[in-house]
Amino acid sequence: MKLEKAIDEFAKISKVLLEKEKSEPVLKYHGAGDYEKLINLSLTEEGCTENEFFKLLKEISLLTPRTNSKSFFNQLFAGRTGPSLSADLLATLLNTTMHTYKVAGIQVLVEKEITNAFLEKVGYENGEGIMNPGGSFSNLASMIVARNEKDSSILKEGYGGRKFIVYTSIESHYSVIKNAGMLGLGRNNVRKIQSDYIGRMDATHLEAEIKKDLLDGNVPFYINATAGTTVLGAYDEFNQISSISKKYNVWMHIDGALGGSALLSNKHKHLLEGSELSDSFTWNAHKMMNVPVCASFLLVKEKGLLRKHFSEKADYLFQGENEDLDLGNISMQCGRRVDAFKVWAAWKYYGLTGLERRIDHLFDLAEYAASCVEKDPSLEMFRSPESVNVCFTIDGVTPEKVCEYLHKEGLIMVGYSQSKGTTFIRMACINADIEKTDIDNFFKQIKVAAKALRA
Repeated sequence: MKLEKAIDEFAKISKVLLEKEKSEPVLKYHGAGDYEKLINLSLTEEGCTENEFFKLLKEISLLTPRTNSKSFFNQLFAGRTGPSLSADLLATLLNTTMHTYKVAGIQVLVEKEITNAFLEKVGYENGEGIMNPGGSFSNLASMIVARNEKDSSILKEGYGGRKFIVYTSIESHYSVIKNAGMLGLGRNNVRKIQSDYIGRMDATHLEAEIKKDLLDGNVPFYINATAGTTVLGAYDEFNQISSISKKYNVWMHIDGALGGSALLSNKHKHLLEGSELSDSFTWNAHKMMNVPVCASFLLVKEKGLLRKHFSEKADYLFQGENEDLDLGNISMQCGRRVDAFKVWAAWKYYGLTGLERRIDHLFDLAEYAASCVEKDPSLEMFRSPESVNVCFTIDGVTPEKVCEYLHKEGLIMVGYSQSKGTTFIRMACINADIEKTDIDNFFKQIKVAAKALRA
């Protein structure tokens, strides 16, 4: 198959898919057995013809959930932008990796440019950063750096029977506990700190837990604060947490995977007041910035820490004259996709002013959605939104049943969550292409589902 043919067919399939998103924004539910009946996915000894191949690609694409439509409110990523999509497609065509300047060339400068822009926004004057395949991975890398900074002997000697303790809010992302397990710290050595009515970490409880661990002879080493919690979208009080981290010499990380992009908005950056006091920061551009997944950054306050903890000598690989341009020296990975290109493209095209407008629009959408809930006597807000997550309940029907009905009927895709013992619908206003009319349609379909379930 000629490459030109593949590109032409890709363009044709893309146009069909975009049209389908408009006429049928949510794919009706298909079980695994349904897919097996619709399409033969089995791999065989002999290949297929070009016509058969592109027909299959088209069918599979049209049977994939449509996370970029204006009826998708389910996850904390959504939407697409032309600039980022263009760069992302070119990254695939270029098919190089970021581990050495020799093979990445100008792409190293692209990544450094966008990383430095994010460092400036967080407030790290002499920091550094690296891209990772997702926020969970960035959080993992931050935990490794924090652990090694606490005790450098661990790399050679292990934990020596000591308990190294992690502190995180009960509202934080599940990756914190998962990463502690993967690093051999032990999931039971993650202290789940209580949150207030908004969803912010309780600083008093945090300090009490640290004191208790010190009395027990444990080693407190890592506090995970959150900028935009997964369910409620809450922002922790970073100034308070920083004071505690410094008092007890504990690394402070901010998981800003969702909410870090608020730093691009003059109106909303106050939510991250004190971010510059942290030691590391996770920022996902594939969330509020609507860059194609995945596009996660780990930013650290002190330059040199990533090389200190992640570099490994490999003469067959690192052969450049300038080690600072070989990004494999500061990354947990070797081969790594050119993901910075799509993030840089978004900022270059829209400019900071354009990005700010898009971020502000997301907050405005969430505020409008909240007003729709408050005006409807059959709906009740769980918490007023602090960012882009709108959480509410419906009289007489369970959130689980509503979400299932909407999904299976192909009306809306939205999920449910729990907090403080209550289950509710979590509406994520994350696609900057959505307008108020799309929010109106969302609640119209909510009413359709509720009526059907009550019947």
